[in-house]
Amino acid sequence: MTGSDQADDSKVGSLRILATTDLHANLLSHDYYSDQPDPALGLSRVATLIAQARREAAARGAATLLLDNGDSIFGTPIAERPLELSDIRAAPVARAFDLLNYDAIGLGNHDFDFGLDQLRQALLRISCPVLCSNMRALDPQLSLPFCQSIVLERDLPDTADAPPLRIGLLSVLPMQTLKWAAHLLQGKVTIDDMVQSARDHAAALRAEGCDIVVALAHTGIGERRATYGIENALHPLANLGLLDAIVGGHTHLTLPDPRHPVSVPIVMPGAHGSHLGVIDLQVTWRSDRWAVTKATSTLRPIARRKTIGGAGGVLTPLVAEDPAMIAALAEDHAETRIRMAQPVGRTSQPLHSYFTFLGRDQALALVAWAQAAAVRPALTDTVASNLPLLSATAPGKFGARSGPSNYTDVPVGQMYMRHVVDIQPFPNELRTVVLDGAKLRDWLEMSAGLFSQIAPGTFGSPLLDEDRA
Repeated sequence: MTGSDQADDSKVGSLRILATTDLHANLLSHDYYSDQPDPALGLSRVATLIAQARREAAARGAATLLLDNGDSIFGTPIAERPLELSDIRAAPVARAFDLLNYDAIGLGNHDFDFGLDQLRQALLRISCPVLCSNMRALDPQLSLPFCQSIVLERDLPDTADAPPLRIGLLSVLPMQTLKWAAHLLQGKVTIDDMVQSARDHAAALRAEGCDIVVALAHTGIGERRATYGIENALHPLANLGLLDAIVGGHTHLTLPDPRHPVSVPIVMPGAHGSHLGVIDLQVTWRSDRWAVTKATSTLRPIARRKTIGGAGGVLTPLVAEDPAMIAALAEDHAETRIRMAQPVGRTSQPLHSYFTFLGRDQALALVAWAQAAAVRPALTDTVASNLPLLSATAPGKFGARSGPSNYTDVPVGQMYMRHVVDIQPFPNELRTVVLDGAKLRDWLEMSAGLFSQIAPGTFGSPLLDEDRA
């Protein structure tokens, strides 16, 4: 090591990166489908963890960044406000992000579920930068409501005589987003391969003089080797050698995890506000730039399930909700509860998803019937008018990685709007497609792929493929 390359040990600083992901508009610790408090979710509880983490950082002289990694704008009834409220006050997600002083947010695939115009409207009053590095407009005249990358600067409190830390931020999401929202995005945008885009943008940010580069990567663990169009690419991204920290998401899992070691500090903070991700970077001044010399990454949960005798126990909150966020969203919360309490009919049988993988799901059967009833009149005098009509449905709440309380449960009797959204949580558009037999078989095979292949006469095999459930 030459003299010019040696670290100046008197110039050592710290940056704490705080991260959320896949909030799906779970802003408060409340389940609007059962109309009950739920300690397992809510940005309002994460807000308490954010305040604690910021206080810790300030006490030890560390700068902080607060970032979100996408799929946070839409997803619960509080985000689906009547249009007349749009001009009265900013969207709840925008106000929540501004209240917590987010420094930047990346976009996920579900943020495009309702098209570019809806996304633009939702982002109008968010004060911090919004990023998506690998989506580009096909028409140069089309203005997209986000930027591809940004550079932020932070003064490091204990190194007043050194230059500020220059932080490059990029954001990538799966190319498959273009397929999932084809009817809204095709012909308007293109999406580049995540790994290649991250490589190009990280190199460009380095060339701009960034000391460190952080990726908001809306993607899960997946395979170790990069293939073009890979959906879950955290391993290939970590192996680029150009990123100092990564925030993962998309698959609703949690990282760090000793089963999935990676070469750079990484967090994936679950979903629905279940965790806060914390990455601590120690940086040292080396001749003409800051360099990362130490890094740690951890998760902080908002609740924990206390086990009793080895079995699943009661879910207990670890932190309280932030009073400022409760106050800021009080009107939206009250309006949402009133809207969800509107009566819509009655049911003579319970509608639940507890055994949706094992037998007939009455709630899904009701959805399938309603879909078919809505579509049949529209098929009159079309090429599909004489074809068999298959109404396809899938459960929205079925336990799995979302936890043992994530089920639909509508009791016998009066039904309210909250029961409707409990059965069909996602306000997706209803679409009809014409299929041939081969495509139908592929569709059914894809659905069957959720189950493990169990050899006759064997015992103890899992029913579901954990990588798919």
